[in-house]
Amino acid sequence: MLLLTQPVIVNPLVTWRIGDVYLDSAIEDVLWTVFFGWMAFRSDRWWPFAATAAMGLVVLVHLLTMVTDISWGAAVSARVGLGIVANLAVLAGVVERWMAGEAPVSRIGSDRVGMAMPDRPGP
Repeated sequence: MLLLTQPVIVNPLVTWRIGDVYLDSAIEDVLWTVFFGWMAFRSDRWWPFAATAAMGLVVLVHLLTMVTDISWGAAVSARVGLGIVANLAVLAGVVERWMAGEAPVSRIGSDRVGMAMPDRPGP
């Protein structure tokens, strides 16, 4: 849902800048940090903490870009690198669950109360 509402909420701010920081990118990164932080405190997995840490550092890079004279290229490369770390943490969490043989959290074809729906005949 966040990905669907982000263009409506954040993109009108695309012309607002503080120094070299585009506010739409900073707001989006803050929202992702809050989302991963919420997941980290609600689960017992390691990867939300890693993703939260990486996204928190991305937000810190935004703040440093506003208050110091860090070059635009250095800030962008730091944000891209930390974004890759966050994405790899999420991917590693999926691979870890798959390799452990655990059941997926949500199954395709299950109803809202978690009971499996009967198989439907194919088309």
